[in-house]
Amino acid sequence: MNVAVVLAGGIGSRVGGDVPKQFLELEGRAVIEYSVDAFEQSEGIDEIALVIHPDWMDHMRVILRRNPWRKVRRLLPGGKERHLSSLHAIEAYAGESGITISSSLLTLSGSVRCVASMLKPALFIALNIVSICQRRL
Repeated sequence: MNVAVVLAGGIGSRVGGDVPKQFLELEGRAVIEYSVDAFEQSEGIDEIALVIHPDWMDHMRVILRRNPWRKVRRLLPGGKERHLSSLHAIEAYAGESGITISSSLLTLSGSVRCVASMLKPALFIALNIVSICQRRL
């Protein structure tokens, strides 16, 4: 089984403001929604796990309720550091029958950027964001 893990546990301290960047609105939708959409539409992804800062879990649950995503199966708490959030995701799947992390595709993706092994979803997200920005100009 191929699992996409969206690491969205940050608080956006470098960006500033009251809202983490993954929850900033772009054309009426949070940035994280574009990332999840890309993985939801990818035929190569069977399941999506979201790693969210504990203070923003309720906000993410609201976003989950308003979207028809079928592949989002886990909502995990983020760690104090990015590597700890990654570890939480790996531990969540450890010992699962039918899943072997070493032989399965575990794509660790930031909510705003996708890793190179997921070029199709990354391109989808980039094209959508570019299109939205062009319309606003």
